[in-house]
Amino acid sequence: MKRHDIPGKVVLIGTPAEESGGGKVKLLDAGAYKGLGACMMIHPGRGPSKTGQQLKPGIRVHGIIANGGEAPNIIPEHTQMQYSVRAHTSAQVEETLERITSCIEAGAKASGCTFKIQQGLGLYKELVNVEALAQEYASTMSELYDIPIVVGNGEEHTVWASTDFGNVTHELPACHPMFGVPTVPNGANHTAAFTAVAGSDEGHEKTWKASTGMAGVGLRFLTDDGFAKQVQDDFERDQKRLKLA
Repeated sequence: MKRHDIPGKVVLIGTPAEESGGGKVKLLDAGAYKGLGACMMIHPGRGPSKTGQQLKPGIRVHGIIANGGEAPNIIPEHTQMQYSVRAHTSAQVEETLERITSCIEAGAKASGCTFKIQQGLGLYKELVNVEALAQEYASTMSELYDIPIVVGNGEEHTVWASTDFGNVTHELPACHPMFGVPTVPNGANHTAAFTAVAGSDEGHEKTWKASTGMAGVGLRFLTDDGFAKQVQDDFERDQKRLKLA
């Protein structure tokens, strides 16, 4: 930017524990994103119950028994479960939480138990990718590296992973594409096998290319006022749509 006399400011925000710690939610509350015109994030991915019948397609409820007692022949005084709910929209998550709570209440009443529900992370909102940013990133990756990128909104583009970046996309224009790295059998995200390929020379090359594409989008945002306005207009349109939904 200095070499080519490009006005503007680029901010790099490191946010550990995005999926389980809500780092970006805390940063939003602390004002770390104030004054930013747009924001992007990329993430690698793999390249080339009883209420299930009552829930809409796309809603996922996962749970474990964190504490079920210490002996099989003794009814424990205290037990603990941990559940997560994922859906296409924040409204669907909240609606499903109400239904799950009703199930817990009914189970406690039937067994003569008491219960307490504690929400740990709060709500991770759905991703709202700004169309102008998404299209620019896709075209940049195609033009530079002939790499097809699909990023957008709607159920067909839903990324089934929890990320606090969803909350960011509700506060300022943003986009979260995914990029592929070579994988091996049973090498899904958050496995040792995926860690190995992500840290390989080819994994680093894929990451560098994806980062270059993101930099290209940022460059156009800083130098093309018409594009920057389109990004803001798309963001405002999406936020109005969400409020009416």
